[in-house]
Amino acid sequence: MHKYLLVLLFAIAPMLVGQDSKQTEEKIPTPSHFHIQFAGGTINDLLLQIEQETKSDPNVICTTEAAQISIPPFKLHGVTTKDIFFALEFILAESAEIKVGVHHNITTIVCHKKHEKQPKKEAENVGGQLFFSVEFAGGTMGELLAQLEKEGKAGANVICSSEVAKVTLPAFKLYHVTIQDLTQALGFVSPLLHVNYKANVATIKCFESPKAPLKTDIYCIESYLKVYKVEDIVTAIQTAWEMQSREITGKLKFHADTKLLIALGTGEEQEIIKTTLNQLSVGMSEENKETKNR
Repeated sequence: MHKYLLVLLFAIAPMLVGQDSKQTEEKIPTPSHFHIQFAGGTINDLLLQIEQETKSDPNVICTTEAAQISIPPFKLHGVTTKDIFFALEFILAESAEIKVGVHHNITTIVCHKKHEKQPKKEAENVGGQLFFSVEFAGGTMGELLAQLEKEGKAGANVICSSEVAKVTLPAFKLYHVTIQDLTQALGFVSPLLHVNYKANVATIKCFESPKAPLKTDIYCIESYLKVYKVEDIVTAIQTAWEMQSREITGKLKFHADTKLLIALGTGEEQEIIKTTLNQLSVGMSEENKETKNR
């Protein structure tokens, strides 16, 4: 009986040893934590490297599309397979969205969708408001409004005075803004602009600039009256005043007995009077020369 048992054991022993050797040859699941330095490549390259370096199966199911996604190089310590792919899911969100799932000890990777860069819309109507992007090289408010009109972005609805159209603006580049956003921002940039937005219409006007102080100066014009009439002198001064950019605030009065011209006006207006009288003096000198030559 014992002889038969020994024979049986010797017969089946090689079979048991063969099974053990086959089991040792089978790859076991990847260790829970490992170190890895990846030089960059595809997800498929990464899976192959994990398998080669850990001598174990990463237990990952990956679609063909996801396997071809490129990933950057990295160096990690003490991580698991799912740690790596959860991190990649985050950093790849801009170019190719991958969806990572974990089911027991199996990691699944699916290419959910690819983000394609959409062309920027020049103008878009959202909820009755026109959103647009604009790049302005700098210039006047009038030039900006003309550019918006030309580019088809001026459902702009802007009312402004001729003074506002001459206000100088800096260069800027803006994205996805409304005319309300733009005009109110410009109101902060330029202290001259006062912006009001109501009922989908922007109205822009200039703040009144502080009035220049007035002063009184007196001019003796007796010598001038030998050549010119007082009315001609006053008209020449007033005509010069009309050429200035500011509103005329000056006033002139002639005192006949003393031949004095009394002037009330800003510093700029008083300078215009002096310049006018100097030029009249030149005319008087030329006329005196002609008289002597006769």
